[in-house]
Amino acid sequence: SATLYLYQYKAAGDSIRAYEIRKISNTWSESTITWNNQPGYFGVTSTTNVNTNDGWKSWDVASDVAAFVSGATNNGWVIKDETEAENHNRRFISKEYDSLDPYLVIDYTPADNIDPDTDIGYITRDNYDTDPHQCVQWDNYYVTWTTYNEDIVTHGISKDDDSGVRVSTNSPQYVWDTILNSWQMVNPDGNAEDGDLQVPWYSPFYAWTDGILSEGHHRVCGRARDLDGNQENPVTGVIDIWSLPDDDCCEVCIDKETPPVTTKEVSEPKEPKSADENFYVTDETDFTLTCTDTCAENEDAGYTIPGSGCKETKYKVKFCGANENCCLESTQGTWDDWITYELLSFHLGTEDGYYCLQWYSVDNANNKETDNYQEHKLDNIPPEASKLVGEPKYPYDVEVPTGYDAESWYVSPQTEFTFSCVDSEVGATEVCYMIGYTITCNDLVDGSYTTTFDLPHGEFNISYWCIDALGNSGQGSSYQKYERDFMERIPPEIQILNPDSPIGCAMLTFDVIAIVTDADSGVQTVEARLVNSAQGVVYDWTAMESIGNDKYRVAFSNLIDAGNYNVEVRAFDNVENKNTVPKSVDFYQDVYFETAPESCTVDWTEGGQCNFEYQMTLCHGGDKVAMTMHKLCCLTWLNPTLSNGVDTVFVEELFKLPTFWYAINVYVEQFTDWCSDDTNTLWGDYITLRNWNEETRTGYVTLNFEVPELDSCGMCDKIYYAIDYQDKLQFYSYPRVSYFGIECDGDNNIIFNPKGPTYYECG
Repeated sequence: SATLYLYQYKAAGDSIRAYEIRKISNTWSESTITWNNQPGYFGVTSTTNVNTNDGWKSWDVASDVAAFVSGATNNGWVIKDETEAENHNRRFISKEYDSLDPYLVIDYTPADNIDPDTDIGYITRDNYDTDPHQCVQWDNYYVTWTTYNEDIVTHGISKDDDSGVRVSTNSPQYVWDTILNSWQMVNPDGNAEDGDLQVPWYSPFYAWTDGILSEGHHRVCGRARDLDGNQENPVTGVIDIWSLPDDDCCEVCIDKETPPVTTKEVSEPKEPKSADENFYVTDETDFTLTCTDTCAENEDAGYTIPGSGCKETKYKVKFCGANENCCLESTQGTWDDWITYELLSFHLGTEDGYYCLQWYSVDNANNKETDNYQEHKLDNIPPEASKLVGEPKYPYDVEVPTGYDAESWYVSPQTEFTFSCVDSEVGATEVCYMIGYTITCNDLVDGSYTTTFDLPHGEFNISYWCIDALGNSGQGSSYQKYERDFMERIPPEIQILNPDSPIGCAMLTFDVIAIVTDADSGVQTVEARLVNSAQGVVYDWTAMESIGNDKYRVAFSNLIDAGNYNVEVRAFDNVENKNTVPKSVDFYQDVYFETAPESCTVDWTEGGQCNFEYQMTLCHGGDKVAMTMHKLCCLTWLNPTLSNGVDTVFVEELFKLPTFWYAINVYVEQFTDWCSDDTNTLWGDYITLRNWNEETRTGYVTLNFEVPELDSCGMCDKIYYAIDYQDKLQFYSYPRVSYFGIECDGDNNIIFNPKGPTYYECG
């Protein structure tokens, strides 16, 4: 039966009205439904007389519910007045109300024409419950099922093929009636209560004895028949037993002959020694043995069916020292005793050399695995480390601690250190070095690594070691090497002694002398050169010879043109640190002078004197000079004289060339008479320089001008004069021509200004 209940809460009109219920014929939405868009409906399902009292009202809808169960479309029901009329209505509470919701009551008894369903439970062995996929070897096997609905359960046994191995889901195919055993009744009484019926393992059961199933993989399936004759899996003839539901079948393996398999795992550190999984190992390498006893694998189901199970695993080790083929040569080495493996890793040993490892496993059916052998070589020795110090370097004579390399070096930041590692077994992979407390490791390239060190100036200790592919490290052992070196970053110190003044004479031979010192690796090379700003390099770098007391000397030959030069001295220490020191030198080829004061002023309306002190350097000849000037206005009025404080001579005037107002270059070209041998009569008398210094070839003389009272002043702005010195022709030199400024300003002043030294050579 099926009854629909609605709660009436309000009524109007007749005391009794007939309300019918009908199935709705098409879909509708309760959020948009109105009187005007109400859906269609089928014929009357049932009718109920409804009074005006509040309370529950019901309709019989059994036929509609049965139709819904059979597949008819369920769009709900419509409840309507049999004869709809104005002022007659009934109101019912909907599901949106807090309580008194509509509800449907269905009362039914299922028909027993449905095939039963069998769930296979598990296989038991010797009265012990085991995994449903357990592989066993004992004589008797028991199967239990779980069934439903008072079903009578039968079961059958089938194997897949003669090989005991299932290849795919499509093959092989089986016939129920021709399987190993016919179907047997399990629960013939069929008197279980409603609900699950679990058939216990102990009664009733079906057992088959040893010999029915052969070694390998099998499938056991069950099917049920109820009291009405409905039977599960009623197919007769050919059927794929592997296509049956998993809950109806169980997979079984018989394990009487197949031994277990033991796999060996070798942990790091290890390195391959050969293609057959022989390894180089250390005394820290773990060996792990894993026994598996597998009967079959169900690839589709994704599980493995085990065998009878591993019973024990044993191993033993033989040490053969340096003798290879340890497993093949029975006369080599001595075997340890057999050891039962206890699920913990083990090491081969501690001594370097070849080892043979032998092992096997046995399963619970006493099937023994064939012995396995494998040879490994234990290597605990780190690589040999060596170091090559490149250039620049220089022996560093220092006392070192015991164990340090006997060779120590001065080095520079450009010195390359090449570390090399040699390992005859697995090969070296890294080199490490430590300076101070800092450790740096780098990968090797072709067995070596090259680097430079950017260290501060001073002594440093370096230790280094190598690491092989197994991680054997030389650190902290006799394979760690030590060396003491000196990082030199300070170049030699240079002091130029000669020339000792920025003023000098260009002579036939010019000496450069310098003091060069280096407190560390010492001086290797000292060189000098001469550079002129106009000419460039006059003398390129030339080696200076040691003359003792840290002094070095070089002589530059041939005459040097007058001008400003840089004398440069550079020095290298024994690790090629370089220092260069320049010194500016002015070279003058015959005579050089300086004057003081820079200028002098006389009022020409009153007259007066101007005295200029000349400091003269005579590069050649004696200690006497002469001077001559060209005629300028009434130069004789100025009465120029030279004085050394004892003697006084008149500065002669040159009258030969009246074109003294020409341009400087033209004028000098016309002074050829100054440069000829027959012009001595044009010069004033020679006068000895005061305070003559033969070493520096320097002395002093005073040039004096006396200005009389004048009525006017019309001086030119320059006069030209020449200075000669004694014995000049002996050195193939000529006098020097310069100028002296004499001019009148607007304030009755005559201004004297010796603007030299500006020279114009004769010739």
